[in-house]
Amino acid sequence: MPGQAYLSAHDRVPAAEMLLSLDSLNFKSVVVGCEATLAFAISNPGDSHLKVEELHVPQHFTVAPALPWTVPPRGQVSASVTFRPDAEGEFDSVLVINGPENPPSLGIYLYGRGVLHGSPSQLQNKYYIASN
Repeated sequence: MPGQAYLSAHDRVPAAEMLLSLDSLNFKSVVVGCEATLAFAISNPGDSHLKVEELHVPQHFTVAPALPWTVPPRGQVSASVTFRPDAEGEFDSVLVINGPENPPSLGIYLYGRGVLHGSPSQLQNKYYIASN
């Protein structure tokens, strides 16, 4: 029939696919009140755009840039996670990235330790953050 398209069993429907550049981020020791930032990438080897509209970000961590993220076909988007401890101790959790389909969600294990004293460069960073 004119104006209608039919798919056979051999036709391929373009799909987005979500892959992560890594499965964990280790922030090591960060002075309480300071922050450390690490990067990751989301790639899409699929044939259609991938839209990420939902994250589960654990306490003491933030993610940039803000959502939504659109990953083009066969492309990637870079993002970062910042760890800012407000107390001494170990912080570990999972950043969950929810995709629309293939797969529906992926996680990045996050680990950091809040410490009261640090190296001179960490202490300078604390002064810089507090003064800006």
